[in-house]
Amino acid sequence: MGSRHGGGLRGLLALSGCGTGEQPGAASPEQQVKAICTGFLEGNGVQLDEEQAAMWWIPNFQGSELRYEYTLLDLSGDGVPKLLVQLAEDPGGYNGVFHAEDGKLYCWNSDAAEMTCLDYPLDDGTMVRDYTFGGTRSYTIFRYTAAGETEELASFFAREERIPEDSPEPCPYYRVGETEVTRAEFETALQEQIGDHLLDRSAWNAI
Repeated sequence: MGSRHGGGLRGLLALSGCGTGEQPGAASPEQQVKAICTGFLEGNGVQLDEEQAAMWWIPNFQGSELRYEYTLLDLSGDGVPKLLVQLAEDPGGYNGVFHAEDGKLYCWNSDAAEMTCLDYPLDDGTMVRDYTFGGTRSYTIFRYTAAGETEELASFFAREERIPEDSPEPCPYYRVGETEVTRAEFETALQEQIGDHLLDRSAWNAI
């Protein structure tokens, strides 16, 4: 998505003692991640330098009238939870993913640019990129790698309106992966692979 802030770059947030003046120390990796993320969300000791500010736009989660929420979920299969932040019940308004490593926090995604394109997690740690444009809708299931890159796992595409009206593209048209399917087959596959696996609302915490 060309309008995503930062493209494929990894933004580095310099952490200064998680707001306490000390590193988490001998805490478990999960506890360290939680401490770093808590400090970041509360605005304690976390600074974004000029170079990184040019790479990513990140909201002030505490200094805004907008309501944000977060969850911690292992997205790359390394056993270490990642921080996901979104506008409350509205990932289309904002969604971001952050990875803690060596006492620092790396931004893997921070998107408030496109209301028609949004990312949200599934209950197994994979993600969905949901995109609506020009009479079409598409859904891509992907996972993050340990390096913060993305790997596509499945895709769904539907064209339900011709824009422009004289477009020669077939319509209506439905595809799962590379296979053309009926609308019923498309909706069934979408429900089975995405709808039935949306992360439960109870996993999200208000900031």
